Amino acid sequence: MTNFRCITLMKKASLVIILMTLTLPLLGACGKPAEVRTITIGYLQGSMPLSPLPDDVIIEEAFDDLIKYYNDNNLIPGVRLEPIPYWGMEAPQRNISCYEQLKESGVDVIFTSSADIAQFLSPVVNEDKMVLFTTETIDEDKLQPPGYVFCIGSTPRQEAYTLLKWVAENDTDFPSGRLAKLGAAVCDDSYGRSFLAGLEEYAAVHPDQYEWVTGYLDDGHKCNWSTEVGALKDCDYVVPTYHHCTQQCGYAGFAAEYRESAYTAKFIGTDKHLSDIKYSWSPEEWNVWNGTLLIRSSQWWNEESDIVDLTKTLLAENHPLAEGNYTKDLYLYSYEYLSVAKVYVMLEIIKDAVASSGPEGFNSDALYEAARSFSLSIDGVERYSFNGTKRTAVNYVGVYEVKADEKDIFRVDPDWYPVVSEP
Repeated sequence: MTNFRCITLMKKASLVIILMTLTLPLLGACGKPAEVRTITIGYLQGSMPLSPLPDDVIIEEAFDDLIKYYNDNNLIPGVRLEPIPYWGMEAPQRNISCYEQLKESGVDVIFTSSADIAQFLSPVVNEDKMVLFTTETIDEDKLQPPGYVFCIGSTPRQEAYTLLKWVAENDTDFPSGRLAKLGAAVCDDSYGRSFLAGLEEYAAVHPDQYEWVTGYLDDGHKCNWSTEVGALKDCDYVVPTYHHCTQQCGYAGFAAEYRESAYTAKFIGTDKHLSDIKYSWSPEEWNVWNGTLLIRSSQWWNEESDIVDLTKTLLAENHPLAEGNYTKDLYLYSYEYLSVAKVYVMLEIIKDAVASSGPEGFNSDALYEAARSFSLSIDGVERYSFNGTKRTAVNYVGVYEVKADEKDIFRVDPDWYPVVSEP
């Protein structure tokens, strides 16, 4: 196409839409093409090549599609971005060799959508001074400055604190005149363990708001939840397990069993729980999750946003079968493809580094300095930032509610809610 819509999220400014027209390649002196520096981005994923998880595939597509968009539209002058995907191993510790191979191939930066990989590689990339970006929430002990791991998200504990604070302050169903009874049954993975700890910590610090009932960790090998359901039956709020722990059970996960037992606690959670909903669009599944409150750091498909418009455009241009209803008819293209927003943050940091050092001067040091001084404001709100001591980018979240009758999630509060860093 001859014309295209280019989106630049200006740092410390409002979101600006720029219409651009493709032009001839940049010319150097005497009409010769200017030299172009190739910056390679190693994408380390955690699934075996013969059996990639659908989530991993979709995030890789979002990653590739946005890089292609940057290259096609020359959004980083003098630079061509080259993605180098590397399918690693399910066991995070076995990805050391995968990382070493990427490093030996000369990659300039590492990207992963796996929190486990990012956490395991943290001491290695810190020693090598190799910048690593991850879109997944990661434990705070792996993000200590002057580390080289930058999380384009928030920590599980921060998400727990933020969720409970918003609920206590804003949910119209929050009990009046008594404490809200709170419990959880979450996955026994790095995210679930930290998130559960965050729930308990917040409840302990705010005994005027919550009564902590109990919490459970599940390893993903059970389909009978009678113990957990019984223990949490009188709660006002419950954080249920998500798809990672219930996929072998199909519909018969904790949330379904809780509702089938006629218990009425309101479910609350995060982006993780969207994976439960998207794998089954039956009326029964929607009814199980109806009224669930979720927090997420980027806008949903049904919101007005330039970055959402760009994401829809990339999806339609690169995956024609995905045209139409993005959130309902094509379950594979739900929240994972919206990772475009987080990949965008990484590419803008690379762009800042190149602007500072020049294409030929770009290296890991330049990228590190650009990352730890990065700030991105949208509509007057500093949505993402890093600094000398801050290694999580997300500053605000939106709050959403599942509505079964409309088979979608919708923004509950139009304002962005600040991420809470301490309980």
